[in-house]
Amino acid sequence: MENAQARRGLGARLARSVAIRPWWWLLAGLVSALLALIPASRLRPETDLAELLPEGSPAARDYRVFLETFGGLQKVFVLIAEDPAGAPVGEGALLETAWRFEELLLESPLVRGVRSGGTAADEEFLLSWVVPRSALLLDDGVERLARRASSEGLSHAAARLHAAAQVPGGELRLQLAARDPLGLADELVSRAGGESGLPIEPMSGAFLSADGDATLLIVQPQVSEIDPAGGRTLRALLDRAWRTVSDELDTSGMTWQATGGPLYAAADEELIRRDMIRSVGTSVAGCLAVLILAFVGWAPAAATTATLAVAAAWLAGALAAFPEGISAISLGFAAVLVGLGIDYTIHGATRYREARAEGAAAEHALEAAFDRSGAAILASAATTSGAFAVLFFAHFRPLFEIGMLVALGILSVTVATATVGAASLVLIDRRWPRALGAGGPVWRLLGAVPARLAGAAFRRPLAVLIGAGALSVGAIFGVRALSLDSDPRSLRPEGHPAIAAEERLIEEFGLGFETATAVVEGQDLDQALERSAAAAALLRDRLGPGAAVDAPSDWLVSSRTAAERLAAIERLGLEGASAELAQALRRENLSPLYFEPGIEALERLLAGEDPGASPPDRWPDWLSEQVASRPDRTLLLVRVRLAPSTESPAAGALEDPELLRELERVAPGSSLASSSRLGAELQRVAVLDAERLAELGLLAVVALVALSFRGDLRSAACALVPVIGGTLWTFGLWGFIVGRCDLMSLAVAPILLGIGIDDGLHATHGAAALGSLRQGVISAGRAMTLTTLTTMVGFGSLMVSSIPGLRQAGLLIALGVSLCLLATLTVLPALGGLTQRRSA
Repeated sequence: MENAQARRGLGARLARSVAIRPWWWLLAGLVSALLALIPASRLRPETDLAELLPEGSPAARDYRVFLETFGGLQKVFVLIAEDPAGAPVGEGALLETAWRFEELLLESPLVRGVRSGGTAADEEFLLSWVVPRSALLLDDGVERLARRASSEGLSHAAARLHAAAQVPGGELRLQLAARDPLGLADELVSRAGGESGLPIEPMSGAFLSADGDATLLIVQPQVSEIDPAGGRTLRALLDRAWRTVSDELDTSGMTWQATGGPLYAAADEELIRRDMIRSVGTSVAGCLAVLILAFVGWAPAAATTATLAVAAAWLAGALAAFPEGISAISLGFAAVLVGLGIDYTIHGATRYREARAEGAAAEHALEAAFDRSGAAILASAATTSGAFAVLFFAHFRPLFEIGMLVALGILSVTVATATVGAASLVLIDRRWPRALGAGGPVWRLLGAVPARLAGAAFRRPLAVLIGAGALSVGAIFGVRALSLDSDPRSLRPEGHPAIAAEERLIEEFGLGFETATAVVEGQDLDQALERSAAAAALLRDRLGPGAAVDAPSDWLVSSRTAAERLAAIERLGLEGASAELAQALRRENLSPLYFEPGIEALERLLAGEDPGASPPDRWPDWLSEQVASRPDRTLLLVRVRLAPSTESPAAGALEDPELLRELERVAPGSSLASSSRLGAELQRVAVLDAERLAELGLLAVVALVALSFRGDLRSAACALVPVIGGTLWTFGLWGFIVGRCDLMSLAVAPILLGIGIDDGLHATHGAAALGSLRQGVISAGRAMTLTTLTTMVGFGSLMVSSIPGLRQAGLLIALGVSLCLLATLTVLPALGGLTQRRSA
């Protein structure tokens, strides 16, 4: 009792101070907000996908290793194709355009390299360092050499070369035949360029689609794939280069598209920034429109605007103090603070207006507003903040940040409401008394509907409670029908400009964007190469033909493995095979002199000599980027690109724990980064988080509600009934209608508990003062309905977001708070009516 009187005394003193010195409180709030904007100007949304990954997840840890070591997949794919709506332009025009485009890009310091097909560096590397050692590089190279260096194999090789000489072919193919007459390097050549399986036009060596209507450029930018500013600069470079090409050449009938690398980060940031502006603008405009319609006066809307502006500045200044920044997905949740924070102004303004209508002076009306709604507002703020604070224990950084953002935001809004909002309301009331509103039809409707629902439920308590019970039982079946969509792409914006380019790349080149990467380490390059070879062999065996695997060990071999294979070749006893090959060539009317480089390399191999390994400075760029040297170890990147087919079993194999154990066995210390594996891990972590956070959220809400009623468990239980029923109905209905929820939606349960409890708190606190649950519901009914509408508008504004996870979470909470209000207006009066009948 003494604590309650102390709280009322503190509220009364604050109300008198604000009513006497409103300008002082308003100016103090505005000055502090302006000071907070100084650090807030440094606040930037974090778009790094790695930062969205959960802590303590092996799949997320492996993905971070890949990003930190090799910087992610930074390649940008530029597709130049015939316009389907235009006339055909021919292969020559396409290739000429692509080569000029390549020249312009290479002039920029933003670009490390561009590949339009086979390059001079590729040719030199293949001819000088790969082809002569092909028998040492292939796992079955010794067996192949034994078969093809036999008398029958040599005759067959000569006949094959004779047939190939009659067919026009590219210069590179003829040079390969001269250095590799036995055809041992054919498999390696098909994997050259670091992009297995891309169709290469033989004469030009360019990437050309099977129909000849599209060509491809692979750009290696200097900027990181997680650098949105660099992505915007790179996009501008591509635009300028295309304009220059169009000025110099006839590009009519052609289109170009670009995707990948930092272009994703730039598009993500642009879409998310646009989403924030639209969602916050929609939330503010919608909530203010509801206020003006309800009050038929602009004072509450003006006081709310001042409150939210000051609270937002305080919050932004506080968030800027975090050195790691705030992820863009978390900042997208800022719009909901409008719908949540406006509730406190609505309850206070409603009480203030009622007191003024009864003839109280401004000072006494403000004291009455603090007295009648202060306890419920503080309890509501505490439970909402507590429910969001539960997200501090989430593994996902966005959920942790959302909890921090809203908890700090609620605190800011509560303080701003009691100071800036109250001062604004008093100042406007004194200058323009009519601005408080006259209570039009919307105001009367907002009071009449809750009163009639509460009255009907009070008169028929058994029917209402039986109906609510049946609805709850049915909702349980709906909850059981829910399944989880663990696709992490629900946390990224839709409408990406790169999506159309990806689809065209798949259509023209079969270039799947579903990838996996294994990072293999060793104490030195030799050990890393041996482990890379073992990992690549394992992945090819387990993933099958549905995956293309590229590894540095395809082009380099450790000194120990090379020595073992040379010894095995020497034991074959085929020293005379080179002379026999020369004779077989003469029989086919082919000059052995043309094939002299290949014959000499064969002689050295058969004598047990290594033709020589390529030094690192002669490696092509696509090989160098797969090797990372550290003072104490060497790391190699093994790439896996899955075929663009949903029927491929390769993606499922990547999730198999047995594959990870085998990979660790053959290549200790390795890691495997895969989106499919990451999705499965996210699903597991998300389910555990959802269960744990829902339990913690319920415990936090129950404890805070009991504390607000000073241990009165009966009142606390009454306040909890609507939110528990409303939350159960929400997820049950979602299960029947939608059937699936994504990773973000799993966080809605604790959030909904913290928000949905507000109506029950106001109704039950009112009942404690008025002596009846029915009267408590009717007394707070108008304000509860109005706050529910603004909360629905606040969360409903997330529906304009391009991020699927935010849209679904916003819709779920908007649905949830409406059902919590329905439960408050019906179930609580029914409980009151049933209790009164039993007492009578």
